[in-house]
Amino acid sequence: MKKQLLIAGLSSLFVIAGCGQSEENADKNKENEKQSQEEATNGDKQEKDNAQLQSTLLDNQMDLTKELRPHNVAVLDIKDKISNLKTIKDEKELNQAKTDVKNQSKEAQKEVEKAIKKIESFSIKGELSEDHQKQFNNALADLKAYFTEVKTVLNNPVEADFSKAEEKFSSFEEKIGTLYKEVDLISPNMKKELS
Repeated sequence: MKKQLLIAGLSSLFVIAGCGQSEENADKNKENEKQSQEEATNGDKQEKDNAQLQSTLLDNQMDLTKELRPHNVAVLDIKDKISNLKTIKDEKELNQAKTDVKNQSKEAQKEVEKAIKKIESFSIKGELSEDHQKQFNNALADLKAYFTEVKTVLNNPVEADFSKAEEKFSSFEEKIGTLYKEVDLISPNMKKELS
């Protein structure tokens, strides 16, 4: 009889302990489920924020490109003509080409001045974090430095050396590229965009 009571007591104890364990597991499962839902909600919010950020950057890139492309095309055109001077063998033809380059460079400088003014007045549309705004504006500063250097070089177009200007443009592209990569976008080819 004592054995049966002992067995019954132990059985009851195991059943009670098992029930307690089940309740504890149920509580843990509920807590894990709640945490998973919170993580999913946070992930959705982050994904939505990232999509908004991507959209803002792409919209601003499109606006900037639209504003500056005509002016940069004038720069690329004069650069081609300056580069072409090296291929002309005939002295008379070369002198005429140099005169043309000098005249055209004045027009190109006017286009460069317009580009600089547009960069100075460019304001970011949409919402960007303070850090992303700073990165974008730093990139714009390099783009402005590119145009400023081009303007200086065109003071003496026949002897023009655009290497410093190209360095500034490369720095601009690198900074924009870094910003784009941070928000999971492919770095734009701004040289192509602005030509």
